[in-house]
Amino acid sequence: MKNTNQFRSLLVINGIIAFLFGLFAIFAPLETAKTIALYFGLILIGASVVGIIISVKKINQKQLIPYNLLSSVLSLIIGIFIVVYTKKSLELFTIIVGIWAILIAVLQIVILIQIIKRSVYRKVMIFNSIITLIFGIILFTNPLESIAAMVYITGALAIVFGSILIYIAIKIKSL
Repeated sequence: MKNTNQFRSLLVINGIIAFLFGLFAIFAPLETAKTIALYFGLILIGASVVGIIISVKKINQKQLIPYNLLSSVLSLIIGIFIVVYTKKSLELFTIIVGIWAILIAVLQIVILIQIIKRSVYRKVMIFNSIITLIFGIILFTNPLESIAAMVYITGALAIVFGSILIYIAIKIKSL
């Protein structure tokens, strides 16, 4: 009985957190994205500082692996950039993902033309290429709006998820 009550409490707490996150994401999508990016930048800075400290200790022990120090310094620079230029970081990330999607779509089309001339999966791959290309173009040309849309969808899913958790907790009580 005690375990069931603890489990129910955990479900309710997680459900409420997910539901509130969903509301915040729906009503303030860009602010939600900026907050997530800011926290990511802060975590990156913290991890980088730890990495630099460990690398410096390794120098003193003559066990330095230059890659560790270099990656920690680069991560620190990226973390600082994300924290200082949060909105620009989000735009840049979205543009990079857009370019990546466009390149993947073009690669799929090249594969279709050169390799898959007769295949059962040709129509599926054509459809996938077109969707990926459209997705990439949208991300590339409208980065902030794309971020807002993705956060909005995530918020809606979080509301559904949170509601389901709360519903399950209520149902468990009646068992």
